Amino acid sequence: MLVAAAGLIGTPADQPLLDRAVVPSRVWKLTSDQVLDALGSLGISAINQVLGKKGRGITFPAPIVRDRPGWRAEVDLPLGVTVAEVLDKRDKLASGLRRALGCVWPEPVSEDCTATVAVP
Repeated sequence: MLVAAAGLIGTPADQPLLDRAVVPSRVWKLTSDQVLDALGSLGISAINQVLGKKGRGITFPAPIVRDRPGWRAEVDLPLGVTVAEVLDKRDKLASGLRRALGCVWPEPVSEDCTATVAVP
């Protein structure tokens, strides 16, 4: 009883005496470099060409933002690359992003070749 009282007295006001038994996993921030590296790992030649020295690169029409429990990145795909091609290689994209397969969801934003990658 004396030990419990001493614990209560010695605990800082901004920290609880007891904590949760389950520690939630940390969701790492998604960066443009991670997205570019992951897209480069897909083995799609048109993407690899634009990521190379002579290519124009891949652009992000909007900043990468927090989206509920994860992140959302909009990517302008190179000419000739469809969202379906990226979606077919979703497992490699997830591996390149260091996320579980169920955490990576590429989808088209509109009729143009802008893809959204949602990553929790």
